Amino acid sequence: MSRALKSAFFRFFRTKWFLRVLFFSLLTGLIIIINTVTTNYGFIFYMRPRYFDREFMEMCIIGVLIVLPFLIAIFCTSFTGNDLQFRSINNKVATGISRKCIYLADLAAVITATVIGFAVTTGVIFAYYKFWPTRGSQRIDAHIIRITFYVLITCIAFAAFNTLMQYFFSNKFFALIVTLLIIPCILILSQNLEAKLNEPYRYYIENEETGEGAWTLNPHYVGGTSRKVLTFVYDTIPYGFQNFLEEGSSKFEKSMIAGAIVVTVTTAAGIEVIKKRELS
Repeated sequence: MSRALKSAFFRFFRTKWFLRVLFFSLLTGLIIIINTVTTNYGFIFYMRPRYFDREFMEMCIIGVLIVLPFLIAIFCTSFTGNDLQFRSINNKVATGISRKCIYLADLAAVITATVIGFAVTTGVIFAYYKFWPTRGSQRIDAHIIRITFYVLITCIAFAAFNTLMQYFFSNKFFALIVTLLIIPCILILSQNLEAKLNEPYRYYIENEETGEGAWTLNPHYVGGTSRKVLTFVYDTIPYGFQNFLEEGSSKFEKSMIAGAIVVTVTTAAGIEVIKKRELS
């Protein structure tokens, strides 16, 4: 295992990958900041008023949750996909390194890159919020720290899923398309679930001629076991943005547990895939 880890981390730290991760993470943090202050606050750095409320950090972290998974998918395709497509993995197998160790080492390198990229991106945002000469009404409290860890675990789950897709598909670009498409699909699913769960149990209908009204059951309301299932799914998928506004909610814990399950399941599946994959 140590040989596999040395090989994977040598590629990451002793080549340009590490510097690329730092550069694009820094750039991503700056872009998220600029987009947040111009879109949600309607001003740029040198204009007044310079005042941030609590939503600034929440909006920036939501930006990280949206943008970073795309960058993780691209990095995983270039780092892991190239190793597979150019048959570099064959050399590792030929030296006696087990396939299981190769997969785990590759996954460890991708997760390390994800954590570094996340730390740099959020570090830029936190530094701007803390040290830029702008008045604000909100400190970096337990709620902000909690949703930050929530986004980190979600990004790690995406990293594990992306690694599995690279080993599962023979073509790295097809795997990239799948991993990129899964993000908007999850976002659309989250919005649809939110719309279903927000349907009222009943609504008031008023007769325009008589002026009389009555309460009518909503046929689109989802109740019973179906509602419990949809609520559980909505609470655990990454893009339930209303979760960011609810302090002390157990939804964060549910989502983080779901992220840990995704990492565990995809890792186990990836080990089985590489064991059965034909290397030529």
